[in-house]
Amino acid sequence: MKIFRKILWLTILCVLLLATFAFGYYYAVTKNTALHPEKLLFNEKSVIIYDGTGKEIHGAGYSVFKQATKIEDIPLYVRQAFIDTEDKRFYQHHGFDYKRIVGASI
Repeated sequence: MKIFRKILWLTILCVLLLATFAFGYYYAVTKNTALHPEKLLFNEKSVIIYDGTGKEIHGAGYSVFKQATKIEDIPLYVRQAFIDTEDKRFYQHHGFDYKRIVGASI
């Protein structure tokens, strides 16, 4: 039983040290990172479609059709459908679903 307790404490210590190192590294790398809102929206052509003669078809695949929208403007049933398909326990956790993280790890 003593050996089990020592192994458990050593494992916990290793996990804590690894987590501390990972968070420290993440902080060191990202502390001076700034997000530029104008760069977050991709406003260039994402796809160019050509017809049989090699002529570009205008209007197909352009970001003109893309637009940002506020969450309040999306109908409630669409938001609920998205949450139901992506994360059924969305309202039960605070951003990190530890049960699913452990399940994915296993």
